[in-house]
Amino acid sequence: MVGKSIHLWGEKMGVRHTDSLYTHGIAFPLHEVDASDDTQALVMICSERIAKDTNDVPTLIRELLETRGLQSKFIKSDNHLFLDSVSPLDKAIAQRFIQQRAGIIALINGKEPGDGTSALDQMTLHEGDTLQLLYRVEVAKTNISHN
Repeated sequence: MVGKSIHLWGEKMGVRHTDSLYTHGIAFPLHEVDASDDTQALVMICSERIAKDTNDVPTLIRELLETRGLQSKFIKSDNHLFLDSVSPLDKAIAQRFIQQRAGIIALINGKEPGDGTSALDQMTLHEGDTLQLLYRVEVAKTNISHN
């Protein structure tokens, strides 16, 4: 996918390098990108075409990940659910991108619902929609000291 681009958040991000991140015998596509923000890499967790309407997106995600041998961890913030991590992929990302922040984004038909402000329990999926879960890895922060 090098020389290609990924369209996300209304931006066309150039792909510098494509690789796979392996954990527990599963290969996850990893794309290092040139973005206008602090995004360094995107790791595809899963992409699934929805078979039937649902407004219980957290349960759908948990079941979808479990069928792939992955464990989901959700957090509650302001009485809403967000996907915090996916194991064992989270450990593989932490080893590859040491001391870099990574978070999970959920896309429906290639877009982040509510521009990233919608919690999973606020989303509705319809038959034929495509749900994608990705890890977004930030560029490493450097500590500059002035002596």
